[in-house]
Amino acid sequence: MQDLTNLVEYQKNALQILKIESKFKKSQVRQKLMRARKYLMDSQELMKKYDVEAQEMTNRFKAVTKKLEESVSVLEDIKVAMENVEEDESMVEINMLQKNAKEQQGNIKNHDKDIQKYLKLINKIHDDLEKMAVNVPRAKKEYTDLKKLYDEELAEVNEKTLPLKKELLTLEKKMSKIIIKKYNQIAKSHPVVLVEMKGRMCMGCNMELPATMARKITEAKSPLECENCGRLLYVKTKK
Repeated sequence: MQDLTNLVEYQKNALQILKIESKFKKSQVRQKLMRARKYLMDSQELMKKYDVEAQEMTNRFKAVTKKLEESVSVLEDIKVAMENVEEDESMVEINMLQKNAKEQQGNIKNHDKDIQKYLKLINKIHDDLEKMAVNVPRAKKEYTDLKKLYDEELAEVNEKTLPLKKELLTLEKKMSKIIIKKYNQIAKSHPVVLVEMKGRMCMGCNMELPATMARKITEAKSPLECENCGRLLYVKTKK
């Protein structure tokens, strides 16, 4: 049962590493750093988005301004035409001029609304960019300061876990590759991989195993998987 002895020690070190790294992941410095990093990344994407939107709004503003100028010009021409209407002009032609004038007035009103809308959107983008111009440099400084503290904490974590990781490599050389591969696969779902079987009960999932399976685990030279939860089971030998 040499594999079992080494596996017990392997799990002990693996769980210790997990505990240290889990604590580090929950540290306030790391969490603040991640938030600062996210803010900077989001700001960068937002600035790109604003650049595209500002260009689009500017193009629309120019296009509608041109349409407004055209409608104003047409309306002026209509006014001139109506002022020079001859007495013998038919009512049909006069009505057409009046109808066209009314249409151009409606166009001018709509174009003016669009211009005000695009100006409002452009000004909002401008205001948002001005705020970001103030906030982003602050966020960059905060990120730099936090990164320094984070690196110091990370160095402490590495100092604690490096000997444990070296011990894992040493133990791996003493065990079969099959058992190590199986252990690492199960560890993705269950941090505590190796658990004791008491009687016919798996201490990992607290489920009772069939008698034939329990006998196999008792007689096996290496830990076997629980058919309920997939953890590796072993029976503690009596001294």
